Amino acid sequence: MVAFNDLVAFGLLAALNQAGVAVPKDMSVTGFDDIELAQYSTPSLTTAAVPQARTRQARMAGAFTQ
Repeated sequence: MVAFNDLVAFGLLAALNQAGVAVPKDMSVTGFDDIELAQYSTPSLTTAAVPQARTRQARMAGAFTQ
């Protein structure tokens, strides 16, 4: 499963654990934004880092083309 961000992924990990679903054996969870807390997750959380400057540039470019 891909979560909206790492904090949502933490909640998903907790809910899956309560439901008896083994992560990553039964299901994989990926977060999105690579917050510093992600390194302390148990089980380990796969997370995608997003360069903020490039994201901002892309949004600005889109605002001027619309």
